[in-house]
Amino acid sequence: MLALRCAEALPDENVLYQAGPGGSAFFGKKKLPGNLRVEEFIEPEQYQRIVKDARCVITHAGMGNLLSLLEQDVPFLVLPRLLQYGEHRNDHQLDTARAMQERSGIEFYSNSDSLLDQLLTKLHWVADSRQHRDDMLKRRQAFAEELQDVLLTLTR
Repeated sequence: MLALRCAEALPDENVLYQAGPGGSAFFGKKKLPGNLRVEEFIEPEQYQRIVKDARCVITHAGMGNLLSLLEQDVPFLVLPRLLQYGEHRNDHQLDTARAMQERSGIEFYSNSDSLLDQLLTKLHWVADSRQHRDDMLKRRQAFAEELQDVLLTLTR
């Protein structure tokens, strides 16, 4: 479980895992690290506050999540939900992740090992670099322009 591995690898970071309905059952009676909090559901207002304060967010490749994180200028890593793990009915999130990578340069990860390696690197980079915010702003602006062009084309 990626959330558990993140908490163990980053003992000085607070890790919050939104498990979804019934998702906390995975943890059962396991002793969780003190820096890991598991919630099945987080109210939207609370979620927005948590994301705003996060040093980095790990997200699936749902378009709503991706657009929201781009809009909020929050560092994030993408791990699409995949059919092979029974996480979805097809691999549309993989298609979304590939499209975002091609259009906006947003990286995605197909397994938790590579994502965890990048997370450890990214947290140090985000903490020390203003360049990240500038890069995110440029990507967000470019993506917004592309999206606006698509919408204008559809309304004609």
